[in-house]
Amino acid sequence: MLRIDLNSTSLAAAAYSEEQQLLELRFRNGEIYHYFSVPPEIYGDLLRAPSKGAYFNQGIRDRFAYVKSSGDHRLQSSVVPNQPPQPLVALAPHGAECQSPLPSESLTFCGRTFSAGEVDLMRHLAAEFSALAVTEIAHTVCELLHWRRPGGGLKSHECRQLLERLAAGGLLQLPALRKTGGNGARRPDISMTCSEPRLVECSASECGPLELVRVEGKKESRLWRAQVERHHYLGCSVPFGAHLRYWVRNRQRELACLLWTSPAWKMQARDAWIGWSDRQRQRNLQSIVNNSRFLILPWVRVKGLASKILGLSARQMPADWESRYGTRPLLLETLVDAARFRGTCYRAANWIYLGQTTGRGRMDREHDRHGQSVKAIYVYPLSRNSPQQLRSELKS
Repeated sequence: MLRIDLNSTSLAAAAYSEEQQLLELRFRNGEIYHYFSVPPEIYGDLLRAPSKGAYFNQGIRDRFAYVKSSGDHRLQSSVVPNQPPQPLVALAPHGAECQSPLPSESLTFCGRTFSAGEVDLMRHLAAEFSALAVTEIAHTVCELLHWRRPGGGLKSHECRQLLERLAAGGLLQLPALRKTGGNGARRPDISMTCSEPRLVECSASECGPLELVRVEGKKESRLWRAQVERHHYLGCSVPFGAHLRYWVRNRQRELACLLWTSPAWKMQARDAWIGWSDRQRQRNLQSIVNNSRFLILPWVRVKGLASKILGLSARQMPADWESRYGTRPLLLETLVDAARFRGTCYRAANWIYLGQTTGRGRMDREHDRHGQSVKAIYVYPLSRNSPQQLRSELKS
């Protein structure tokens, strides 16, 4: 884009791409703003205005979605308040060569469908603000595209995963990872030996009262993750989307670990049982919560304990989930590896067996894993009319 110096006390320069409807404004304090979906007549009026600053305040500011870059290399984004999102046009990074063709169709990731223009916006942000951390770019993408959880929080973790997938496919280039020692998808360190607690062997009634305690704090989180990594056959990986982790305790001793997460995007048997349309599923899917991990610790040998824990979870977890994410669950679901387990505890806790998955797995986007990971599907309705509520056009 051709950059034009401006005779203004506040604005230093402007550049505009009519094809992309992208307006770049450089201020004399060093800040740079990129405004999206700006008509060409707005740019022309800005250049002709006697007072560039006055025209900016009246005709541009607070009217268009923007990305802000300042001298401290921090990135901010905004949308016009109390208005629907502005349409996002396809953008190409300044001076960047296209190493692979941009997608011409939409793509779906973690339940959200992105247009080709929105993917191109991500490409532009990643190139234009390569000095920033990937997490900060992900925050900005979420704000611009209104990708939020039901409670209003940004889906930054899912967005970062999407950006990494696009980068792996050659559709964009991300900044190099910074060795900060912070959060990441690293597996827990279980190299250190530790002694197991004393054997717990009794009846379920003698194991009460049970406490379902949310995992909070770094120390608790490290211990919980280490136990799941060491003793669960699937290990412990960073979950996608919303999630809650729990200890199950009795008299300050840990008996079990639980992980509740966002639901599977599509499952034929579950969706047929609910009887919802694609539109209803997209609208109400987050009213389902998935029991992703359930681990009775190996030194705990208490018959009937697992179904008792599931009953306690069904009573307590929905309120915790609503408090954290702003949505009250209507249905619980889980997937049981039929080659390893019979699902006895779920049946004993009155969960309903619906059938089996196709075996693709939730991350199989290329349909090349059919039949490789077949699981039994169980659900637990949290109200008598859960299917009817999930089919509702209006979320309760």
